[in-house]
Amino acid sequence: MEEATSGFRPEMVRERDVIDPVALLAQKFPGIAIQSLADVLQANGGELSLTIEMLTYFEVGRFFCA
Repeated sequence: MEEATSGFRPEMVRERDVIDPVALLAQKFPGIAIQSLADVLQANGGELSLTIEMLTYFEVGRFFCA
């Protein structure tokens, strides 16, 4: 089976097809340490979409302030 163009990798899947949210975050934000991503996810109550939104906001802000 061919991987989707979204960059999905099989190692992101744990048993019973559950996606590891920290692995997904690490793929989307490769410049941020895994532990930091896990901490932000936990601070957001495990809400993946909220965490992605927050990290994107800070990433874009950093880009425009540089």
